[in-house]
Amino acid sequence: MAARYRKMKLTAGVRGLITLYTSTMLAGMWAMVVPTISVLAQSFNITPGTAAQLITALAVGRFAGMPISGWLLDHFGSRTALIVGRRAVFSLRAFADHRGNFAGGGGPRNTEALRAKR
Repeated sequence: MAARYRKMKLTAGVRGLITLYTSTMLAGMWAMVVPTISVLAQSFNITPGTAAQLITALAVGRFAGMPISGWLLDHFGSRTALIVGRRAVFSLRAFADHRGNFAGGGGPRNTEALRAKR
């Protein structure tokens, strides 16, 4: 079966987009997030290595999400993307609030025990 995909030529526009996405990820994120690794580790009682992995996952998600969000904005329009995005964030936030903590689950009844530990 012959491949139907063409290789992307590195034109000036493609090189510009690669530079834009890479510089946005590096400059816009690392300047503020990397110093918080130790705070993240202490707050969630995890190792600094695990906190660094969380930050790396955030970077990969942002890097992969930029082209996807650009396509969604172009395809559906900014109003629809904002409405759907806001609803998705609210739904995921409600799920996270109901879940309680990530490690042990437990839901809202564990919040009092967590406050007592602090």
